[in-house]
Formats: sequence, C-alpha cells, structure tokens
Amino acid sequence: MKKITHLSWEERKIIRAGLYDGLSFVEIGLQLERNPTTIRNEVKRNRFKKEKVELKFGASKETKCVKVETCRKRHICEDRKGKRKCKIPCRKCLYCAKYCKDFKEDVCEIETKAPFVCNGCNRQSKCRRQKYYYGPDSAHKNYKKRLSDSREGVQMSRDEMNALDELVSPLIKKGQPISHIYATHEEEIGISKRTLYHYIDLGYLQVKNLDLRRKVRYSKRRKRKVVKVDEGLKKGRQYKDFLQFMEEHDDHEVVEMDTVEGVKGGKLLLTMKFLKAKLFLIRLLEDKQQETVLREIDAIEQALGLQIFRQTLPLLLTDNGVEFGNPLKLEQSFFGGEGPRTQMYYCDPNSSWQKGAWKKNTNTYDMYCRKEQALMD
Repeated sequence: MKKITHLSWEERKIIRAGLYDGLSFVEIGLQLERNPTTIRNEVKRNRFKKEKVELKFGASKETKCVKVETCRKRHICEDRKGKRKCKIPCRKCLYCAKYCKDFKEDVCEIETKAPFVCNGCNRQSKCRRQKYYYGPDSAHKNYKKRLSDSREGVQMSRDEMNALDELVSPLIKKGQPISHIYATHEEEIGISKRTLYHYIDLGYLQVKNLDLRRKVRYSKRRKRKVVKVDEGLKKGRQYKDFLQFMEEHDDHEVVEMDTVEGVKGGKLLLTMKFLKAKLFLIRLLEDKQQETVLREIDAIEQALGLQIFRQTLPLLLTDNGVEFGNPLKLEQSFFGGEGPRTQMYYCDPNSSWQKGAWKKNTNTYDMYCRKEQALMD
C-alpha cells in the first residue's frame, strides 16, 4: 500500500473511471494501491445528488412509489376543479406523488449499499429513483474546503483558552515581551509564538495589539507575489539534454536568450544571441511576465513567417526565470499547424557560464551604456 497521503485529483479521476467500468472498491484500491475502505469513504462522502426535474404541480420524473407494481388506484386527482378523468392508472402518472395519500417513495439501495453512486448503472435512463453521482472535480473541491475549514478557528477548549489568557495577559500588561514570556513559560503555553500573536490579533485574549509595543511600532510586511513554475514541463529540456541534442545536430543554429532588467519593477530587455550568425538582438518588454515574453516571440514569428522562424530560431537556450516558465506555449506556433516552431532548453541553476556568448555580449553592452551615461553626466 502507498504511504498515507491525501487523494489527488488524478486519483479521484481514476476512481470515477473505475465506477463507470463497474469495478468494486477492492479492484479500484488495487489500481491506486489504496485501502478499499479509503475508496469507499471517498465515494460515499463526496457523492452528490442529481437535481430532480420538477414538472407542474410539484411532480418530478425522478419520483417512484414502492407500490407502483401493485397499485390499482384511479382518478386520485379528480377532485381538482375542471379536471377530466384520466384514462391511465395513477401508478403510471407522474403526479401521484403529490395527490396520493398512500404514496411512499421508492429508494434505491445505492443510498446505503455499495457502490453508493449511479455512475456504472446501465438502467439510468429508465430509472425513476433518486440518483447519486461521483465526480473528481466536485470531490476535490469538497476535499479542499474540508481541509481549509479544519485549519480555521481555535484548536483549544474553552478551559485551555482561559488558562492561557490568565497566564499570558497579565505578563504582557506588565510590559514583558512575548519572547521573554516564552523563555520562561513555553511549556505551560503549549502553542507557538505565531499562534499566540494570531489569537491576540483575533481578540481571543484580554490583551490587544495596542498592548504589544513592537507590534504597534512595526508596519505589516508586504508579501511578495510568487509566480509558480511547473518544473515538470522542463523534463527533457535540461542542459544535459541540450548537449546530447547538439552532439547529433551540430549544424543547428543556437540562440541564447535572457532578459536584462534595469530599474526594479520597470521595463526590461529581451536579448537574443545568435551564435552562428554572431547577431545580438534586443527587444523592449513592458514587464517580466510570461505573457509579455510570449507576445514578443509571437510578434517575431508573425514578422518572419513560420518557415523562416523555424530556420532562424530552431533552438532557444535560456535560464530558469519565471518569464520562460512555460516551454509548451513558447514552442507552440502562433499560426498553429503541426509541429513546434522552436525547441526550448534550460541552463542549470546558477550556471550563467552555460550561456557564455550571451553573458559576454551582455557585459560589453552594459559597459557601453555606463560609458555613454558617464559622458552625458
């Protein structure tokens, strides 16, 4: 069996496929290397009801009586004003659920027995009972909500919170800093400093943020926006793969690409060094975003055309910056069609020497700019 971890979205997708194929929880558990009880609890916990299709007078297509085979009643709804007598038995009518006093809904056994859902049932189109289904998207959404809810609130009882308040609040009011209180009472407090600050911030203790001198003195730190890069996309595009490719295709043009930033947060330069052509190309970018770099590469392709672009920039070697984080989009042609427009490879981290020609040109360009600035001054 697998190490105990939470189910992923991919595993939930496999569970749904197994349910559609009519596999048991044991068989699905063997596929995922999970305990069958885990699969059972997952399906039962995250299944959802199919909303009933309401008709006139509150009737529904998903409503069936347990006595539908033996019922012989007729004209139950004849007491309605202006209603003509039906020619069909009431058991075949969709409105018997509303007008029949003896109606009792027929409940399918999946509500209490495995597989608990109708995903693999071959009688769905004709069935008039309440239906349940399991889907990976809704299940994963429910899982994330439960996980978030479990981490909210106070993980202490009322007595424990009162004891904490009686211990900490008087010491803080005397002017003792939190670090000093933890140095002498850490075992009695039983929670981390960050949690204690959080409880004070939420108002769970007698003391407030105003009683913490350093808390009032310092402004809240800004969180840096971190752009996530899927490192899995770079598999097969590392520097060792680049060297292996060049051993077999040494006639290919190699373009070393990177960005140069002047003022932090301002505009920057997209630089390309063509090794064989000995050309150094510079393009101005508005910001350091993946979409901005992609638009600039698309503009170059539109100017050259797909065929010339493939001949001129067949291989791009760059670093691991966030602006180059999605090689699939950079390799995909703006005009569509079959095959990529170029091939992306990435240098190893902290190895700028792997783009030696680009580094040399960048240093020369930087020295030139400094000299021009000095002459202007």
